[in-house]
Amino acid sequence: MKYSLLALTILLPLAAGLTQPAAAATPAAVHDALVKAIQGPQRTPAFVKRDRYRHPLKTLEFFGIRPDMRVVEVLPGAGWYTEILAPFLRDRGTLIEATPVTSSPNPFMRKEAIAYQRKLASDPAVYGRIRREP
Repeated sequence: MKYSLLALTILLPLAAGLTQPAAAATPAAVHDALVKAIQGPQRTPAFVKRDRYRHPLKTLEFFGIRPDMRVVEVLPGAGWYTEILAPFLRDRGTLIEATPVTSSPNPFMRKEAIAYQRKLASDPAVYGRIRREP
């Protein structure tokens, strides 16, 4: 189940954005914006260490992400992709986080939702435009 959630976390957000109209940005500009988001100061050091295994640049470029897309991240966990997607989509796109509610009857989901909510509240300049949907 862990791997199926990971697949949903990666594939659904990117597939959702594929219905957006073509962006005016060149592939080189998109690449540069992704690199900037991946190397940004908002990244948690422990998450940055995982990049060599998760290959965020290759993965996101493979799916054709653009900064004008609407992306839905399903069950974002601790926010590894959120730290990249939020600044990348902030100015022209939309990042929607499908998260459990903080009042969830499931203690694990409630704990995850509260921790994620704190993460988003910790840096409004980066995460302030994210839409959260239960």
